[in-house]
Amino acid sequence: QKQAERMAKKLAKGKFDLDDLYNQLQQMKKMGGLEGIMGLLPGVQKMKSQIAEAGINDKMITRQQAIIGSMTKQERAKPDLLNASRKRRRNSRRRAAARRRCGSSRIPTSSRR
Repeated sequence: QKQAERMAKKLAKGKFDLDDLYNQLQQMKKMGGLEGIMGLLPGVQKMKSQIAEAGINDKMITRQQAIIGSMTKQERAKPDLLNASRKRRRNSRRRAAARRRCGSSRIPTSSRR
């Protein structure tokens, strides 16, 4: 109850960060995941096939938690810090690792991501 009030205040102030989102996703999992929550909503049973076709499932929650968990404290507090340079750094590390495995300075285009 107190945590919900604290979250509502943060949301009203516009201070909701990715740590808060992570906690909300954790709460959703405790409530039975997306299917459990959807079962509580009236009229959702009729839309179950559409939800399944859209690929909305509990794996999405787990994936989002993993993404948030891989961020630094600063990135979680200020998501504006995230940008394409993070993706470029990750890709350059992957290419470097592939070069070490292959023993080559040139990697075929097919193995690049």
